[in-house]
Amino acid sequence: TAAEIISRFQPAGFNNTSAVFDENKLLWLNGRHLKQLALEELLTRVEPFFQKRGLGDIWAIAGQEYNLKALGLLQKKMRTLDEFISFGKYFWVDPDSYSAEAIKRHFQNSETRERLEKLLPALSTLDQFRTDGIEQVVRQVAEHLELQAAELIHPLRVALTGFHVSPSLFDMMAVLGQETCLRRVQNAIAYLKI
Repeated sequence: TAAEIISRFQPAGFNNTSAVFDENKLLWLNGRHLKQLALEELLTRVEPFFQKRGLGDIWAIAGQEYNLKALGLLQKKMRTLDEFISFGKYFWVDPDSYSAEAIKRHFQNSETRERLEKLLPALSTLDQFRTDGIEQVVRQVAEHLELQAAELIHPLRVALTGFHVSPSLFDMMAVLGQETCLRRVQNAIAYLKI
């Protein structure tokens, strides 16, 4: 009870040092909280951030089913509601640029454009654009090119998201859909020709 708390309150136990505010710990804690939210609750909390950024129409057009799938993949990685937009906007909007870190890590190789060009027709032939089929095609193309799968997977991730990190590439591609993935790979190829 309140009376018990008041009776146990002892100012003599105060410490002379200032309190420490650890923002990283707060972000970690907030991220843990976001991971525990039901997707439907997360949907209602994230939507105002889309509205605030002028992306409300895109959010509405995508629809609840798509938004829930996208949020489900992002939920594991985000620490704040704003990060769903700043780091996850690619689920709703094609990347208009590539992060400097992504370019440095995965777009510097002179063969990246050619590799993506060889991947494009293989992705376009998939009848059903599902996680397992996408993964199989990407790995087959990498093997055909005598590459480690990662040498194709990482540039592909950059082409699709603009970042060097994302949720599971193949799950993400299945949610984005074939048309979007093909368009973004074509955009990356055009960027790499410059």
